[in-house]
This record gives sequence, structure tokens and C-alpha cells, in this order.
Amino acid sequence: MKVIEERPSKNKKYGKECVCLCSCGKKKTVLRTHLIQEVVRSCGHIRQSPRDKNSKNTSGERCISINKKTQKWQTIIRYKNHSYNLGEYEDIEKAIDIRNRSEDILYNWSEIETYQKLFKYMRDEQKIR
Repeated sequence: MKVIEERPSKNKKYGKECVCLCSCGKKKTVLRTHLIQEVVRSCGHIRQSPRDKNSKNTSGERCISINKKTQKWQTIIRYKNHSYNLGEYEDIEKAIDIRNRSEDILYNWSEIETYQKLFKYMRDEQKIR
């Protein structure tokens, strides 16, 4: 964005605001501090979701990551503000399979049946490993 004009903000506590010309040709008024901190980079035609590019995700799959100590794939699932550890696996395909099956169990059953089936499934998986 290219600054065209700089002026005092309508609300004095925010300092100065800038009228900018975006690379797409639109004009947008933004706070000067937002430009300096790179909070604003365009008029809005370029949007980046922080969930789209998670630098901590090493697997490319949701809720599956490598445990640096054990060098195994750790799988978790989140349900109603709780995280459930589904275990650690040598093989990423196994971790993805466990995660997907657990997701099916959680989201396709009533609440009481869900917990019963998930914990039964997790107990059975512990025996298999």
C-alpha cells in the first residue's frame, strides 16, 4: 500500500491516519501504526487466515504432530473444549486413520453414546498397539 495522505486521526488517542492506495487501485484509510506494524497490508482483497498456514503443523493434518522427544506422531482430538490424547504412532498413516475414525465416532453419535464409544475405542486401540 502506498501512502497518499497523512492526517490526524478522528479519535486523537490513535494518533495519525493515512489514506493509502492499494495495489488493486482502491483507496483505504488506515491507522499509521497499523501500517508500521504491518497489521494492514491491503484494502482487504488479500486475506490470509492464520489457520491456513500453521508453521507448527509438521504433518499437514489437523491435530497430528510429531513429538520431538519420542519422534512419534502424536494424535489428539478436541471435543466440547476438551482435548483427548489418542496416542502416539510410528506411522503417520496410522495416526491419520485413528484421528479420522475418532472424529467419526465423536460427531456421528449422541452425547452419552459418544463418550462410551470413544473410550471403548481408545481402550481397544491401546491393546492393539
